[in-house]
Amino acid sequence: MKNKTIISILFLSVLAFTFYSCEKNVTVEIPESEEALVIEGYIETGTPPIVLLTRSLPFFGQINVNAILQNSVLGATVIIDNGTIVDTLDQIPGYGVYTTTQFVGEIGKTYNLTVIAEGKTLTAVTSIPLPIALDSTWWKVDGQRDSLGLIWGHLTDPDTLGNCYRFFAKRINQYTYGDDFGKVKDSIFYPPAGGSVFEDRYINGKSFDLSFPRGHATNSDKEDDNNDENFSSNEAIRLL
Repeated sequence: MKNKTIISILFLSVLAFTFYSCEKNVTVEIPESEEALVIEGYIETGTPPIVLLTRSLPFFGQINVNAILQNSVLGATVIIDNGTIVDTLDQIPGYGVYTTTQFVGEIGKTYNLTVIAEGKTLTAVTSIPLPIALDSTWWKVDGQRDSLGLIWGHLTDPDTLGNCYRFFAKRINQYTYGDDFGKVKDSIFYPPAGGSVFEDRYINGKSFDLSFPRGHATNSDKEDDNNDENFSSNEAIRLL
């Protein structure tokens, strides 16, 4: 028994020495990268397109509002073709933000983007796919929470890979108590707590029920966002 103990101690000592002797300080040289144009474009159903143009920031540089504003790209030509209208977007004065009031996003349409800036011409294309609606929705009490519960929905995913989903929710009833009496509970749509985006990699072609705890504004001080009505993010997504 004593010999086994000695062998174990010697083995651990050799192992510890091996790990210690393998330590080495490594300095990684990150080469300077060429400054590049950064284009962010957004278009959603019922809203006008928005394109943001900036220059790339250093890898170890500070990222804040001032840095982004200083690297905004002004005076660019930004063109969007929606198949019916070809429009040159207007720049918001002083910012690298370009938009238009000539059209809004439409379901099923394709949008071609052309950006001419600083001697470069860049292009991109996107489309707004046909939405996949919930088959039905309902509310029910959650466990032993008395009158508190969740909105549930039934979703049937088409039998084609590549469908992605994102949920938002908005309460349209008014407060009947407290400092917010008479105000609509939610002024905008909020993504549910714990995450709102998922794809159909594991649910392709399936039909199922799902529910999400409601979301709210970050750092909200409303009473119902800081009591039992605020479901924890651990209860984020339920797929049954």
